[in-house]
Amino acid sequence: MTILALMNWFCFKNNFIVIIALIFFASKDCLSQQQKFDSLKTLLKTTNIPEKRAALLVDIARSIYNSIPDSSIGYCEEAEKLSKKYNLEVQLAYSLHCESRYILLKGDLKTTIEKLNKAIFLFEKNNELKGLAKAYSLKSIALGKLNKDKERIEHLEKAEEIYTKLNDKEGLSNVYLNIANAYIDNEKYIQALNVLDQRAKLNLKDGGGNFYVEIYYGNIYFNLNQLTEAIKHYKKAVLIANQYKMLDSEITGLTHLAESFQKQKNIPEAKSYYFQALDLAKQSHLMVEESDALKGMTDLYETEQDYKNAFISLKQYKKIQDSIFNIEKIKSINDVEHKLQLTEKEKIIAEQSLSLEKEKVALASSKNNTLMLVAGLAIVVIAFVFLFYYNSKTKKLFALIQKQKIEVESQKEIIEIKNKDVMDSIHYAKYIQGSMLPSAKAMNYLFPENFVLYKPKDVVAGDFYWTESINNKPVLAVCDCTGHGVPGAMVSIVACNALNRAIKEFKLSNPALIFDKVNELMQETFSKSDYEVNDGMDGVLCVFDYDTMKLHIATANNPVWIVSQPAIKTDLWEEPWQLSQISADKQPIGKFKEEITPFNLKTVSVEKGEMIYLFSDGYADQFGGPKGKKFKYKQLQELLTSIAKLPVSEQCTALNKTITDWQGKLDQVDDILIVGIRI
Repeated sequence: MTILALMNWFCFKNNFIVIIALIFFASKDCLSQQQKFDSLKTLLKTTNIPEKRAALLVDIARSIYNSIPDSSIGYCEEAEKLSKKYNLEVQLAYSLHCESRYILLKGDLKTTIEKLNKAIFLFEKNNELKGLAKAYSLKSIALGKLNKDKERIEHLEKAEEIYTKLNDKEGLSNVYLNIANAYIDNEKYIQALNVLDQRAKLNLKDGGGNFYVEIYYGNIYFNLNQLTEAIKHYKKAVLIANQYKMLDSEITGLTHLAESFQKQKNIPEAKSYYFQALDLAKQSHLMVEESDALKGMTDLYETEQDYKNAFISLKQYKKIQDSIFNIEKIKSINDVEHKLQLTEKEKIIAEQSLSLEKEKVALASSKNNTLMLVAGLAIVVIAFVFLFYYNSKTKKLFALIQKQKIEVESQKEIIEIKNKDVMDSIHYAKYIQGSMLPSAKAMNYLFPENFVLYKPKDVVAGDFYWTESINNKPVLAVCDCTGHGVPGAMVSIVACNALNRAIKEFKLSNPALIFDKVNELMQETFSKSDYEVNDGMDGVLCVFDYDTMKLHIATANNPVWIVSQPAIKTDLWEEPWQLSQISADKQPIGKFKEEITPFNLKTVSVEKGEMIYLFSDGYADQFGGPKGKKFKYKQLQELLTSIAKLPVSEQCTALNKTITDWQGKLDQVDDILIVGIRI
């Protein structure tokens, strides 16, 4: 037998032994979980004591949570019903904590926080420290998903303090893991490694908790771009999760592996792990994990320019996100605060009434000794009745205040969730709109000396600029769509698409004919709706013919300004630069009127060194200055003639500084866009 054959046989033998060992330990763990489940079920049948039955139901739910989470929630809910029936506050708190763990897994942050707030209140009331620490630790995870990092760390520190007091190493281990994860989320990798080292000093036995250790090491190395090391830890995490039947954790590990291979540009491996994660998440009905896998696949397909599958994945991702955050309409926080104020007033009135009765007692006691004894005894009895009544009412009011306080806190956190979801969608829309605009590289290639001052009023804008090349002649359009923000951005996408079609599909090169076709295409698009849509845009389209030094122009409500060098220029004196205007056709583009009037072609000669300015109305319409008035076009013309001789980058800086100083503390009223080209 050759040396090579011996080596191959030895490697095969070792790998076979490792596989057999993994199967053995996984089978042993499954058997252990099943035995624990059967044992707890047997104990449940042997006791009729409510406290013990409620505690056993929670223990049964915990024993099967990792392997079959959908079955665990039923035992938690049964424990809750039993605890409420017999007024068992501690058992009720543990059942709420049990339910919260499952609901958090499903992504319902609103219900999770509501139940945990109730559990924390009950644990504090009954001085149940271990349960209180668990509730703080679990709530920190929900707060992390809301990006409330300060409160997240505060809750973990409370849990750490309790576990240290109880000398609970397992609890401390979980807290250290959560603190490490919080540091990773905030890119504090050295602190995260220190906390993991602190956790290792607890000398705990190997178990399912080591999954999180490997995952967090993987996350640290992933963010430090040490991908080979990250993949090694992620693979260990997946094996541990599989061994201990931690379904949601196994999916998380598979998704992290896919992201690591995607970052390495190993697309086949990335796809393989994404598909494994997606299949397992669908089988287990784990929407949060399925959402994470779909988001990763969307990015992967987009990188490959496979936009069809990217769109399908994105659509599925948004559908799941909508499911996760499909919550009932939130009640008015002001109403709740008003109720709290009313209950405080009732309490004050009760105290004042009691004080009044005591004064009556003192007044009546001064009449005579005989009546004083009788009246005194009677009033004392009455006072005790009132005291008992108002004390009882005060307790009820306090309980109501606490309940309403929990509701207010929960509603506030849910509003933050919805606001974050909306802003995430708008920022993704900004990313899409940004991909439509020409890059700085493309602008510099077509126009070696240029500047672009682009200041959207909101995250996304209705103003946009667009470039193309027709027969080696640069083309530039500056357009202002109706509205701003999201509505304006949507119209800009329609307009940009129409410009591309006019040149690439209909092969037009005349600016006036291009605007005519864009007008026709936008009206055709808006006519398909059942609603009356009167939207469109103003704009300018220029074709630069450097061979003949001609500028071919089409205008829709917006003019073009050309600033020329002075005719006389000496070392001692030079004339001011002169501004000439190419007037606009007084009509917009889009569905505003039934009759369509063709746009006019305007052709002018240009000279080297001249500045061409294209702009929207946002700069001139900005309010500000000492009297809070509009900047206006005349002042803009004077500014441009004074700075036209400067390098284009300095012109852009001067324009930006001028409008910022003019605006002061006032709000920006519209999108601002000015493009300058030096011939």
